[in-house]
Amino acid sequence: MSVLVLVLLSACHDPSQRPETKGPGRPDLVVVVLDAARADHFGPYGYERATTPRADAFAERAARYQHVRSEASYTFLSTSALFTGASPAETGLGARSGGRVPESMELLAERARAAGYRTFGYSENPYVTPYFGLAQGFEHFDEAYPTEDLRAGREPATTIDSSARIAALLEAATAEDDRPFFFYAHLLRPHNPYQPPTVWPQHFGARPEDQRFGSTEALLALSRRGPPFDPALIARLITLYDANLSYGDALFGELLDRLEAAGRLDDAVVVLTADHGEGFGEEGALLHSTRLDDARLRVPLLIRGPGVEAGVVEAPIQLADLGQGLRRVMEGEAPGLLARLDTLRDPARPLVSWTNAATGQLAAWRDGRRVVLDARSGEVVRYDEASPDGGSAPDALDARSGEVVLNDGASREATSASGELDAAGRALAAVLEEQLARWTGRSEAVEEDGPLDPVRRRQLEALGYIDP
Repeated sequence: MSVLVLVLLSACHDPSQRPETKGPGRPDLVVVVLDAARADHFGPYGYERATTPRADAFAERAARYQHVRSEASYTFLSTSALFTGASPAETGLGARSGGRVPESMELLAERARAAGYRTFGYSENPYVTPYFGLAQGFEHFDEAYPTEDLRAGREPATTIDSSARIAALLEAATAEDDRPFFFYAHLLRPHNPYQPPTVWPQHFGARPEDQRFGSTEALLALSRRGPPFDPALIARLITLYDANLSYGDALFGELLDRLEAAGRLDDAVVVLTADHGEGFGEEGALLHSTRLDDARLRVPLLIRGPGVEAGVVEAPIQLADLGQGLRRVMEGEAPGLLARLDTLRDPARPLVSWTNAATGQLAAWRDGRRVVLDARSGEVVRYDEASPDGGSAPDALDARSGEVVLNDGASREATSASGELDAAGRALAAVLEEQLARWTGRSEAVEEDGPLDPVRRRQLEALGYIDP
């Protein structure tokens, strides 16, 4: 994959305008992201393997969004949508702008500080860092990723003590009572490599020697070879991924326990979500970044807090809607809004998502239909019916049984926006053409900050973002 160096175009802010004290209706806000965690591997979304016991218990008193599709199938663009509350078409990321996020652009933590919040960030993903601008607004930020371990195919846990580092930040966040805090934690699990700690008990039958199949190097090699994939090997990868997810769930549970011990849990708004999903053969590929299906885009979203009505929310939304809702709560709106995020978007507006620059595609979903557009040629490359959960039918996956079932090829290929599409398809294609025009439209570009730092490049390579 080629490097996509991105920038956000968003509203400017005045950091000097900050309330000094906590006002009524200003809860602590905690957002936890499990990287590459697909929704259908969580218990609250029907998964039968016990991967997420802490999320399961949390969901019993939370608003659970059933249909959340990320704006992108990789970290930077999806996290940027959350932090800006805007789609790539609005920000111009990767198309009409270049370089890293300039200081003049307002992100979620900056809005929090302007509203009087103390801000704390923790990230195990090299894109969510000060280097790429996504740490703007955090007064305290801890970035951690074991580059050499990842490149060597060793367990990430050998150098990252996620539990201890999160505990230290939370201790600082809960030390004051006069102002609320915004706490953001971006955990690497269950993102590749699928190498849960060997001491972690929830391995679902995976053996320590299986870990070699879950290394990023092995996964990239298998992905490059392409389909058909061996069903038995896919089942082993799914088991490793599930164990990784289980460990991430445990870290989330520890965070809840620490909030409760500090006496801050009951009055806090806590959000659990993901930046994107992960593929196990769907649409002929592994991992993420390059496809636009529910395996890679449908993410969990559980929100619990004072005034947030528990229950299932069926209306489809995207991560930018969550970002908008969090901004409004920071500014004093009642947290109950977070159970009604669908009210922040036009119900007639389709969901739209992007791949990385190497693939260069965007897709729109509405009324059980999906259209995929090639951003470079402007041609429709796929038009199909959606699955019951709103995405395309999977090519390979029945993780509950451990068996892989290949798609029968029901998707209909299309070569242009005008030839083979019915009325519904043409309407979606028109939306994508408009989004593409906005995405690539004229605007002031931000100059790049020189070549990518070699250390940053190695970090991205270790996670498979760049081909070594």
